[in-house]
Amino acid sequence: MARAKKSVQESLGDSARAESLRLPDDWLDQVAAQVETHEDFNQLYRQFQKAIAERVLKGELTHHLGYPDGGERGADGNARNGTSRKTILTENGAVPLDIPRDRLSSFTPQFVPKGVRRLPGFDETVLQLYARGLTTRELQGQRDANAEHRGMAIDEYALR
Repeated sequence: MARAKKSVQESLGDSARAESLRLPDDWLDQVAAQVETHEDFNQLYRQFQKAIAERVLKGELTHHLGYPDGGERGADGNARNGTSRKTILTENGAVPLDIPRDRLSSFTPQFVPKGVRRLPGFDETVLQLYARGLTTRELQGQRDANAEHRGMAIDEYALR
């Protein structure tokens, strides 16, 4: 199957978007100063994933409710109602998230949809390795070798 090529306009749009999403250099310097080991890096990276994902989810709930956190409720009376704990698997390990809820249970998150345990990219990585000729047994061996290093808790049957 041939891979579709991106147009020049799409490529420019992607790079322009990526450029607009830059992290402040001074913030990056502060974070990098805390990293002394590979484990420090992994821990900070998972904390960053958690913080960004939870902020995106809070933004989705704010959009759904139609008012900011601490603001006046909408006409339907729906309001924030705490969070639910959910652990998702990423390429870099397990990330526990606090998913916001609303009182009427009408909020359906888009960033981390209900019922999803793996973020996009994880399954694609496994499929790419499999497509490159790794057997299921080799994938399991790779998983076992990296599981402790990445802090992942993968179901024994995830690769069968």
